[in-house]
Amino acid sequence: MRKFLNATALVALVWSLFQIVMVLRGFPHVIVMRPLHISLALALTFLTKPLFKRWSGERVHPLDALLAVASLGMGAYILLHQDRLTSRIWFVDRVFPWDTFMGILTVILLLEAARRLVGNSLPVVALAFIAYGAFGRMMPGMLMHRAISLRHFIDLQFLSPSGTFGIATGVSAEYVFYFVLFAAFLEISGGGQLFIDLALRLTGRARGGPAKSAIVASSLLGTISGSAVANVVGTGVFTIPLMKRSGYPGVFAAAVEAVASTGGQIMPPIMGAGAFIMAEMIGVPYLNVVKAALIPAIIYYVSLYFMVDLKAQEAGLKGLKASELPDLGERLLQRLHLLIPLIVLVYHMVAGFTLMMAATRAIMAVVVVSFFRKATRLRFEQVIEALIKGARSAPTVAIPCATAGLIVGTVVYTGLGLKFTSVIVNLSGGSLLRALLLVMLGCLILGMGMPTSSAYIMGAVLLAPALETLGLSRMASHLFVFYFAILSMVTPPVALASYAAAGLADSGMMETGWRGLQLSLAGFLVPFAFVFHTALIMEGTWSQTVFTLTTCLLGVYALACGIIGFCNTNVHWRERALFMLAAGLLIAPETMTDLSGAVLLALLYLFQLGKSRRVKVAA
Repeated sequence: MRKFLNATALVALVWSLFQIVMVLRGFPHVIVMRPLHISLALALTFLTKPLFKRWSGERVHPLDALLAVASLGMGAYILLHQDRLTSRIWFVDRVFPWDTFMGILTVILLLEAARRLVGNSLPVVALAFIAYGAFGRMMPGMLMHRAISLRHFIDLQFLSPSGTFGIATGVSAEYVFYFVLFAAFLEISGGGQLFIDLALRLTGRARGGPAKSAIVASSLLGTISGSAVANVVGTGVFTIPLMKRSGYPGVFAAAVEAVASTGGQIMPPIMGAGAFIMAEMIGVPYLNVVKAALIPAIIYYVSLYFMVDLKAQEAGLKGLKASELPDLGERLLQRLHLLIPLIVLVYHMVAGFTLMMAATRAIMAVVVVSFFRKATRLRFEQVIEALIKGARSAPTVAIPCATAGLIVGTVVYTGLGLKFTSVIVNLSGGSLLRALLLVMLGCLILGMGMPTSSAYIMGAVLLAPALETLGLSRMASHLFVFYFAILSMVTPPVALASYAAAGLADSGMMETGWRGLQLSLAGFLVPFAFVFHTALIMEGTWSQTVFTLTTCLLGVYALACGIIGFCNTNVHWRERALFMLAAGLLIAPETMTDLSGAVLLALLYLFQLGKSRRVKVAA
């Protein structure tokens, strides 16, 4: 227990217990709950992420400790003044000098914490928007606006649930934290290893089995972690060495892991933090987002599966030996009961319980079912460890969400979102396809070096309204933005998931990034498909959905043949171009293009089959 008796562990433990007590007793007013959530997240960030690497160690540097105390002081200030803060009228009642001081302090602490957690990109963008709000009268043309005064800035960003403590922070405090905590309990009980072992048993013996296992394991773990980089690190340490040992080049192995881990954020039932934020922003139940995301996620992973299978076929790779697979009795059957908490979670979500209650009961289920077997039984120290581990992981969502709130508050207050909408509509000339291309480019740029949740939030407030103006449904508009916010993780020049995988595979970062972009190409095409044929996001009849899903799956097979350059035998560059054309025709949501693409794919397949037979005869 001595290892838990330090400032970092105590703050993390208090945070987890505070969140659990809140869900059991009822949440306080949002202007109290959300600042307390961020206060603890800030303190934990400064305690775990020192200002300089040389300050790393068991002892916290005095400056970092001071910043952590200041962060907790902000939470204490909110508690002391909660009666006044919850009853005041925003933008009308007086802002006191101490409110101004604490508001400025909070913004400074938040920007520094974001810099330590996710790098310079997010705080620099946030500072740019703060400057835009402050100097609006000096902006040229349509960017000019009535500047935000200091009083209104404090009211907006600190004293109201519209800026820093807006929807994004609310999602972190009221939903995401509980799922992060659930993931920590499941991992410590052995559930994470269970997913990897299951994936290896299911696909390990197949052709190119380790890569297929990486896809299955990353989709299972990613649906809980909701973080591409965390998923890469969690599964890649097992899967990348296996892929390399089975014969896959290091670059290809790293790219497969990066693309598979990135897809975890779009894989139901538990997607990334951005999916919870999306549900709040468009005002629908979370299960509606899950329902809409299911088929596109299936297409994404099937496309990647085709690519690794064709690569294995091209290279003549085998699966794992029986001796290399996890033991069925010792490794799997001893842990199989750890799937019960997932069933409990999904049941409560479908039954209509609040998401935080569903996650809390799933956490309790992990503790209970862990006692079914001696190998998984959670000791008291492990429960404490899980509470601390979950809280230590939560700032990576909470801090970027609150920082993005600074941007959202400025965008809404200044009307910048409406101006962006008019710019996109004007540049597109009213063409939905052009607008989609502009929004895609904007999301990829906004997402460079950004956490997915922050990239999605900025895309949702700046870009999604333009698509709605052109007649797209809110669900399709926001899911389109969400997809490209996620895909920025594997899009060079800043592809965080690919770079994390490259580090594990000891491969070139840029080379891995470009290979990952190729393998994720289906993810770039599917959003366009569901925009023009909403049956893919369950906005249509079942017959339309089944037909469109079938043609899209044929399309991603053609895409895989074109990218890998193999179909029964090696594909010449001319045939590769024709395979890519067939993919585009099949994924395009028109009956005539689907039929044309199917015919072209069939002809190409038969041609390649005949060529492979001739090659075998000649050999």
